[in-house]
Amino acid sequence: MKYTVLFSLFFLASSFVQADTLIEITRQKGTLTYKLVVDEQRTVRVVGLPLAGDFYFNANTGTLFSRLPGERVTYAVPLGKYAHRVPHARVAKQGKWKDYFESPSFYWRMEVEDQTCSHVFANQAAAVKARLNITDLTRLNAALTYLLGPAYTGTCGPYIVDPAAGAIVGLPLYGIHQGSGDAGTSEVTEIVEVEGPANKLNVPTTVQLTAMAHARFLKTMLGGAELATFNTISGQLPHQQQVRALKILLRDKVAGLNP
Repeated sequence: MKYTVLFSLFFLASSFVQADTLIEITRQKGTLTYKLVVDEQRTVRVVGLPLAGDFYFNANTGTLFSRLPGERVTYAVPLGKYAHRVPHARVAKQGKWKDYFESPSFYWRMEVEDQTCSHVFANQAAAVKARLNITDLTRLNAALTYLLGPAYTGTCGPYIVDPAAGAIVGLPLYGIHQGSGDAGTSEVTEIVEVEGPANKLNVPTTVQLTAMAHARFLKTMLGGAELATFNTISGQLPHQQQVRALKILLRDKVAGLNP
């Protein structure tokens, strides 16, 4: 089995930083509550997903890194792997919202192909404090969807906000989302600073997520009986077709993961 080995230099950053920023985002789709822990290098550790394993996101490069328990390989999903698969949203400012951090927040519409997909209430000062803005969150959403979720149909699936627009919009504190796979609301309930080490994965090998590696990654999420059945029925399919079939099987396990 051949892999393209990546040199993940951001994992070699200083082993301790003065403060990580803890962001807790509450999704109203189901009861999922999870945290994004951001260090000073803008490496994000995703905590609280209903999945075993480690999930890290380099907000500077837009790369998602994932490893399941017992694995000695970390799989990398770079920005170029997923960004071209989702549309880029146009942001339309609608007016002022509440003040947060002694600064004004604003109401924005996220539009894809002239259709409103999200209503977002965001704050620039909150983005500075959190070290993340809407571009980072939409990239993380798109990367997790590429790794775990099925392909969405219709206009309002996952989208990405361009960096220039993201800097203006800031951090979304509250959002109302509609469309395929991502309906519901999202909310940032807390932004606090905590002392802790920088985010890094102590693993020997990081590899690109080829179709073969992607299928292997998804298979580790199946139970023993499920995996045996899948291998009997679909194990001889080309790897890309296996990935599509596995995402359908795992749909219920990953529902509601979009940040």
